[in-house]
Amino acid sequence: MKTVIHPYKEISLNAAQYIAEFGGKHDTRWTDKRRPATRCPACYEPMKLVGEDRPVHDQFFSHIGNSSEQPVFCPLRTSTTDFRYAFLRDSPHDSSVGEAIKRSFFKNWTKHFSMIRKHLDGMFDVQQFIQLIHLGNESRLWNRGNLSEWEIPYVFLVWQDYPPIKDKRTGKYVRREWYKFWFDYRVRTLEDIWIRTQGKPRIIRATYSIPRDGSSPGIDQLRDTKVFDLNESFLALSYEPKIHDYVKNCMAREFPNFIP
Repeated sequence: MKTVIHPYKEISLNAAQYIAEFGGKHDTRWTDKRRPATRCPACYEPMKLVGEDRPVHDQFFSHIGNSSEQPVFCPLRTSTTDFRYAFLRDSPHDSSVGEAIKRSFFKNWTKHFSMIRKHLDGMFDVQQFIQLIHLGNESRLWNRGNLSEWEIPYVFLVWQDYPPIKDKRTGKYVRREWYKFWFDYRVRTLEDIWIRTQGKPRIIRATYSIPRDGSSPGIDQLRDTKVFDLNESFLALSYEPKIHDYVKNCMAREFPNFIP
């Protein structure tokens, strides 16, 4: 991957920034220099810079050691089809708290929609949003006892893959990369989001190239990552996101009992 976590600070850096701060891999005597390992944004395990003698665009960071030696679960080392986030326990069918969260979600649906679009650089379709809401109904997401409303868009983000996008008129790629969202190693099941026994987790957007065989991408296609802190306060902001009338009309038609 192209972007990792600094050896000592909670910031991201790329190969050029790493070399600028810690120097090249050889000292003045052309012997290997001891430099600190960077950290994986998902599992925090050590990573090394690979291809330093190549052009900058061919340099990347790789986990140190084989996958069999990896002591901590790392979602970035899996195929996007090998692991899916799920709830460990069933939730009750009826819940007054769940009904209240669901109605509050629809009251604030424009903020939830905008939050997801922000993480996808604006490339998020209303039909995808509708599909995720129906998935929330099927899984009884709203009835999870410890669920906070602000957590919903992050659950939605990890529930779905985001393949490359083509312009329907021209057939040209608008985005060539495949996106997949992962939580860091502290989250294995969705209940872990609110348990937070080891601090607040972060969400990672992984960028993959398109596999030649057309399959779902994995570690061999992983190109880069971007780390986002979970925003607990976006619902409290006094703003109304700008939403296209088409999106509003689609939502009102699909959920007439919740959106007037």
